[in-house]
Amino acid sequence: MAELNTVKSEMRWRWIAGAVCFLCAHPVWAGSAIHLKNRTIESFASSGPIGKHYLLQFASYPDAGVRAELARRGVRVLSYVPDSTLMVASETIPDLTGLDVRSIGSLTPSDKLSAHLTASARRAFLVMFYPDVSANAARAVIVQNGFAVLDRSGLLPGNFVVIGPSARLPELAGNDEVSYIMPASPDLLSGAPVLGCTGAVTNAGVVADYVEVSQGWAASPDGSVDLNYTFETLTAELDPNAVRSEILRALDTWAKYTNLHFSPGTDPQGDRTIDIKFATGDHGDAYPFDGSGELAHTFYPSPPNSEPLAGDMHLNDDENWQIGSASGVDLFSVALHEAGHALGLGHTDNPDDVMYPYYRTLTDLSVDDIAGIRALYGANASTTPPPQNPIDPSTPVTTPTTTSSTPPTSTSTTTSTPSLNPPFGTPTTPTVTTPSTPSTTTPSCSVALPCSTQPTSSTGTSTSPAQPTAPSTTPPSTPASSTAPPTLQITSPASTIVSTTDASITIAGTAADGLGVTAVQWTTSTGGSGTASGTTTWSAQVPLLTGDNTVIVRAYDTAGNSAWRAITVVRW
Repeated sequence: MAELNTVKSEMRWRWIAGAVCFLCAHPVWAGSAIHLKNRTIESFASSGPIGKHYLLQFASYPDAGVRAELARRGVRVLSYVPDSTLMVASETIPDLTGLDVRSIGSLTPSDKLSAHLTASARRAFLVMFYPDVSANAARAVIVQNGFAVLDRSGLLPGNFVVIGPSARLPELAGNDEVSYIMPASPDLLSGAPVLGCTGAVTNAGVVADYVEVSQGWAASPDGSVDLNYTFETLTAELDPNAVRSEILRALDTWAKYTNLHFSPGTDPQGDRTIDIKFATGDHGDAYPFDGSGELAHTFYPSPPNSEPLAGDMHLNDDENWQIGSASGVDLFSVALHEAGHALGLGHTDNPDDVMYPYYRTLTDLSVDDIAGIRALYGANASTTPPPQNPIDPSTPVTTPTTTSSTPPTSTSTTTSTPSLNPPFGTPTTPTVTTPSTPSTTTPSCSVALPCSTQPTSSTGTSTSPAQPTAPSTTPPSTPASSTAPPTLQITSPASTIVSTTDASITIAGTAADGLGVTAVQWTTSTGGSGTASGTTTWSAQVPLLTGDNTVIVRAYDTAGNSAWRAITVVRW
């Protein structure tokens, strides 16, 4: 039987290779390489065996028309391999005529073995099978190759926790039905309750676990990556301000390690906008929440996804979301993982990573996570580009007679001062950067709230904050001898988004200017205003109302130039 299968496989390959050679008479497209975790394949050689499951490498992105034509010809698309390859399955020899296929081939056993697998006499492994392989067939393959299945609840379809000799892993990976093998996490081994992520999703399918990360969002000429976010709908199970705070804390955790800047958007359908929504059932994309236990799914950036879905994060509103829970569905932990997908990261094989395919309670990124996001967007420089204005500057305010549009020199300060109170988790160490001087307008929305022009969320609890009032004291209108604004930093609290139960918060920082700093003043989105104590070193006690409070601090010099910083404080 084995010899007969080998003959059939070789005959199958010869037929397909002939079709591919005809189709590959075009010039090779440089961007179509297959980026696996263990190697990069420019194209498959036109010889060798092929099984039921194989990769189709196209000369360009396989759009909906190509995928529909594959289905019509009896080829099932199983997953997407960025940027122009599909993992597919077919029972019979496919007809690929006219589909612009560049090459075709199967994964080797080494392609399916994680680099994190280490030799040992006996240990536990997570074995993944292709989605068209039945559970009974998968179990049979595992047992036939000398491994035992550990029955675990909460596993994703096609996933099995097995124990057996690591020396036989290449033999197990050599089975056509096996997709990928990685180390099992301690939770999977112990039988602790687990919840899994199916992976980043794209218009062409779920991204396979054996592939490298995507290209990520395109950067600006200065190297920074500026993205918007919107909250389209929120869950009714939790306080809306707390939900926003937890999700924004997750975004901020990724941003503090690389050149990413997030700003509130007004249009959920806008380009470069991560639209965040809680939904149930069929909610408008190709991945309905169908009761299978899926917590969330997130779309990769553009490319490969098209707008407006690119980067969008959808969370299952049927789940029991909690905040600060070590045993339930912790919102921050799930949002941190899904935000990684929104930024272009796939799953990793290290159980210690945020991007491991099974969620766990988290407080920060691992070394591998940080390396992954920096591979896409670079590390923070000592002087980082100014972020986009996190506020919607739509309402004018009273400003000094002379203003400057020249941006200040951007500086970066790292501090380990905790800025988050329970139950919002362990605080992390953010990087505070000085933004460029805004125009002579004031914001009408906060970092954690949609702008006043955005519709209220489905919870019915989100309202637009009141317009901030102008500073109570106008600095002297001295003829300007310099157009450079002061430099201004908020050193405490350390994060741009904080939460507290207190009725007020102390905000402190520094300001400097060659002409001298004359005043440091603050306003809030809830109508408060005042003058800080001190100038070059200053502090202010700012009263808070329940909900979101955007605090804007401005420093003025003797020429009337000003610089500003803003933070959002969520009082619950």
